[in-house]
Amino acid sequence: MIREKGLDFFADGVFYNPHMELSRTLSSLAVDSIDDKLRVLDAFSASGIRGIRYAKECRNIESIDFLDSEHDAIKAIRKNMKLHKIKGKTIEHEAIHYMINSDPGKYNFVELDPFGSPSPYFHSAIRAMRNEKTAYLSATATDTAVLCGSSADACPRYYHSKPMLNDFCHETGLRILIRRAMESAHEFNFGIEPLLCFYYRHQMKIILKLRKGADGANENIKNIGYVFSGDYDGVRVEFSRKPICSLKKYYDYAGPLWIGDLCSRKTADACIKKAEDDEKKILKLIKGEMGYPPFFVTTSSLGKMQKRGIPGMEKLFDRLKENGVKAVKTHFERNGIKYKGKIEDVIRAFDSV
Repeated sequence: MIREKGLDFFADGVFYNPHMELSRTLSSLAVDSIDDKLRVLDAFSASGIRGIRYAKECRNIESIDFLDSEHDAIKAIRKNMKLHKIKGKTIEHEAIHYMINSDPGKYNFVELDPFGSPSPYFHSAIRAMRNEKTAYLSATATDTAVLCGSSADACPRYYHSKPMLNDFCHETGLRILIRRAMESAHEFNFGIEPLLCFYYRHQMKIILKLRKGADGANENIKNIGYVFSGDYDGVRVEFSRKPICSLKKYYDYAGPLWIGDLCSRKTADACIKKAEDDEKKILKLIKGEMGYPPFFVTTSSLGKMQKRGIPGMEKLFDRLKENGVKAVKTHFERNGIKYKGKIEDVIRAFDSV
């Protein structure tokens, strides 16, 4: 038996990752902030820990079904449902086949947490909610090597996009993931709104609101673009909504990808209000990134380029503020700096500390 967030769970013989507790907590906070009553399908349930936490911690769960193709997982889920007095169904079935054949209107929230990429399941998950005016998709990706560029050849196959392996590859990967989910949503005339999307340890998490109608989908298109990286020092980066770049020299690019915000202010505020210290810290960073370009620079890269030591982050941010440079820390990297304007202004502030 394991213990997470004050709750006991049976997990014998099924997958359980204790390092993702904080990620599951952030997801639960985001789900609890949704105003609609939710009819949840927890696909790839394993022990059922995520769905049971939703049922216990979120005030808006109207119903919840647990889906897994492994018999041992179904047995663990049933034990955990009984332990926590959770009402719902357990379904031993292959995910795509079940979702494709589920009754329209049965679910308005689908949770996808497969091994590796969730991309093959986006179409069937959203199809299961195709008759809803408003629906929700929550997905976890653990194939970070694909999304971040270490296994770049697989990214166009799974995500219809090109990754880029550099300091901000995790942000690039998350934005590629959002854009891929958006593609499937558009096939069913849904526009998307990211409620809470983040990177943590070795996984990327997206929680999206889907709204029926072409207007939302058309607005989404305005938030699709590309990121370009210069080849002369590794820190000169820009983004564009078109697959062209004004840099005189560049050696790599990523995209197409989502260039809009990674969360909604309403969701972030609601989550922060209920969060404890560790969750609150990362949520404030995610919220702080709103409105900033889809890349960042690291102090280690600046130090390497300028051939000097790395100053403390607080002193550097004080100097950036003194110099009128708008900048924030990022949840993607502890020594990362998101900024608005020219990299030369950041470099000058860095050199003056």
